[in-house]
Amino acid sequence: MMFAWFDIESDSGACQKASVLSISGVLTNDNFQVLDEFTLEARPRRSRPVEVDAMLVNGLDIDHLMKQDTYGVMLKKLEEKFTKWKSMGAVFVGFNNSNYDTPLLNHSLFVNLRWPYLTNSEQFDLLPVVRSVNLFAPNSISLELNDKNLPIYKLESVCKMNNIKTKSHTSLGDTRSTLRLGELLAKKAPEVFKASLALKRKADVLPKLESTPIFCWMEAWRVAKIYTGTLIGEGVYPGWYWTYDLRKSPEEILSVINDTDLFKKELDASPKFVRTQKANRAPLLMDKKYALLDDVYKNLGMKELERRQKVISNNREDIFNKIKSIQQSRLEEKMENDQRKLEPEQMIYKLNPSIEERKLMDAFNLAETNDEKKKIFNKFKRDEIKILAEMVIYEEHTEEDFIKILSKRDYTRIKKRIASFILNNDGDDSVFTNIPAQFARLDTLKLQAENDEDNEKMKKLIKLDKYLFNMQSNYEKYI
Repeated sequence: MMFAWFDIESDSGACQKASVLSISGVLTNDNFQVLDEFTLEARPRRSRPVEVDAMLVNGLDIDHLMKQDTYGVMLKKLEEKFTKWKSMGAVFVGFNNSNYDTPLLNHSLFVNLRWPYLTNSEQFDLLPVVRSVNLFAPNSISLELNDKNLPIYKLESVCKMNNIKTKSHTSLGDTRSTLRLGELLAKKAPEVFKASLALKRKADVLPKLESTPIFCWMEAWRVAKIYTGTLIGEGVYPGWYWTYDLRKSPEEILSVINDTDLFKKELDASPKFVRTQKANRAPLLMDKKYALLDDVYKNLGMKELERRQKVISNNREDIFNKIKSIQQSRLEEKMENDQRKLEPEQMIYKLNPSIEERKLMDAFNLAETNDEKKKIFNKFKRDEIKILAEMVIYEEHTEEDFIKILSKRDYTRIKKRIASFILNNDGDDSVFTNIPAQFARLDTLKLQAENDEDNEKMKKLIKLDKYLFNMQSNYEKYI
């Protein structure tokens, strides 16, 4: 087995709006020996303003980035490297990558007409492993505590407490830190680390759930907790499996199963007795014996947990059908009420290109001449794909080359479209980061830097101010 450790530094905290500015990968064998590594950087996209706070965190210099590859060229190199590693059997690992790096990468590939899910075939996230180790193998590693006496799970903090040297907030530094932390976890908590690898493939999740009457897992919402349950069935979303939390007496549920209103109240009550295992998140499932580490399950006792599981097993079909009927109705109602018009950039889960369209997308990205690009572009049928293709052409070509593929009118239309997004005041509802909000943030940060006499930070803020001002000036006349 090989591991492909990776990390991304971007220009936004929202993965749908963000651009990959720096991405690093380190390939190792299962003994954690480095076999290969890389770092790729890209200049900021012409259509996407950077977020000031993100740029302060990642520490990347705008002037340096402007000398790097275009976004499309960087993605092409990345796709080639990760595809090669995947063909070698690599398992992709990051730190909090399930919530940020992986969706960001998927989205970046999608809007550039490249097939997303590059790292999804075999992958897992090291952050839930750290949380699980703290619960299922306590005292295996050291964790810093915050002012509420709760563990801090930030990568920099965990590495510091376990004597792992880091160079935080660089993609290569964080990648190497993730690698060394993974090596430590494999050594200090082998059973938990092994469990994190067991369901790295989505296809393995359901068989595991079906063959294990009682299992434990970790969930973290403010505080990481142990849960113990049994399978109910696949939910309304494919690959999302409902599990029954055995802290809830099944008799309470069965007593109201024929009364829909009362059943809904039970379904919505906190803590929820229906939990979800997502196959695309590599669930980390542990043996039922770990239930006794939690006071609630310990007080119930293993015999009672086993009894409850048998009751659920004997009534699984009725419970499942009742839950699915309610949740399906709620989903349909939600979809009916959600009348928002999605922009093409927001349609990663809805566009569903056909095999023919995917072939055209691949050919579009492989085209080396303007004439080839134009010929393939004209074969696209759907407006959404055409808009994404226009944006790629805009990002990757000068105005002179753009009008050789499309037209001057198309160029103006696209700039108007971008201007309507980046110069508005819609805040978080905007498709792209908007410049007015960033100027407001700059004013606040400049005042803080001035009060703190932080000259270095002030220099960075002035440079970002200039960059955003020039971008605003470039688009203002298109409003």
